[in-house]
Amino acid sequence: MQHYLRGVIESPNYYFTNVNYRKKYDLDLLCLTQGWSAYSYEKLLNTKPKTFYDFENGINSTVRINKYNSGNFIVHKLKNSKPFYVNLAKEDFDLEPFFKIKNLFPLEDEAISISETTKDGSINKALVFTSFKPSSVPNHSIRAYKLEKKQGLNTVDTPIFFQEIEKLDEVVIKTKKKQERYDKLKKNSNGTIDIFDDVQRNSNIDFATYISSKGFRVSQPTDRQSGEPLLTIVNTRRTTLGGLQPPLIFLDGVQLQDFSILANFRLDIVDYIEIDKSGFGQGIRGTNGVIRIVTDPQLRLNNSSYYNKFSASDFTVPLGFKKERKYYNPKYYSFNSKTFTDYGIVGWYPNITVSENGLVYLKVLDTKVDEVKMVIQGIDEEGKLIATEHIVPLSK
Repeated sequence: MQHYLRGVIESPNYYFTNVNYRKKYDLDLLCLTQGWSAYSYEKLLNTKPKTFYDFENGINSTVRINKYNSGNFIVHKLKNSKPFYVNLAKEDFDLEPFFKIKNLFPLEDEAISISETTKDGSINKALVFTSFKPSSVPNHSIRAYKLEKKQGLNTVDTPIFFQEIEKLDEVVIKTKKKQERYDKLKKNSNGTIDIFDDVQRNSNIDFATYISSKGFRVSQPTDRQSGEPLLTIVNTRRTTLGGLQPPLIFLDGVQLQDFSILANFRLDIVDYIEIDKSGFGQGIRGTNGVIRIVTDPQLRLNNSSYYNKFSASDFTVPLGFKKERKYYNPKYYSFNSKTFTDYGIVGWYPNITVSENGLVYLKVLDTKVDEVKMVIQGIDEEGKLIATEHIVPLSK
């Protein structure tokens, strides 16, 4: 192996006599530090690299359909993902019908719930089965050589003046979370916001009855050919010469072209409903009004045995992500010690979202220091990883 290494190899026979794990480890280090290799740039640039492993971005699932009614499926929301709809056409069922769910980030012990909306507008369990990828963490049997090193512990004497410590009374701050949420939703809306509580959800009224009480004209005829229930909704506020027109209706962010899915639609899965009769900002069709229905099926699944039994099929994800845990700042006896200056931590802030103007506001414990080191790790809007450190001066 002389021509693979630079310079003279000391005791070369050591690496090839009574070979064991330690000698293989040392040989690897030798090649890493003293070896050299030549590459053909033409080959590197003109040869497409082989893909040995698929790039993983969360958990992917393949949902295979055993039996269907309408072909319209709902994948209910998880902690880290919004609900979405899958509409399969008749030709999709000629072969083995399935659909794929990509880039999910389920938490450990969290289940994926899948429903099917029937032709009469009700929501039933989806007769499907699922497979997940990845489904386990691979076990790489790599044994690392451990180098033993004895090192004593450094001790730091920190003077503590207990007589200067003052115990503060516990302060409990109570906020009206529902009002805060309403204010946040109202800030981005030109209409009215109705956040549902358990009383409204269990009132046994359907969407048609609810929306008619809000000033819309509603009728529920039956299709003469199919016998399926229909639903028509018009805004009583005349905006055109052509008579009363239907509003725009969004269900979990998806614009509905056909309102029949809302026929007999129960309110026991609704989180909140936004009604904007002016439809400002939604174009010409928006002048007839906009209705946004946002559902929370997970809440309904937890509160109703009926819904648990009939409305969704639950599938436990075999490999989930760890739940976010609250970070507690260490308690220091003194902010003037060398230990705190070198190793002190004043905060950890996970899942920070940057505002539209590129700003983030943080509250940092005031330890009377002139500057702090900020370690930033995350993912930018292009999916690239970020890892950087900054020294941030603190204004007095």
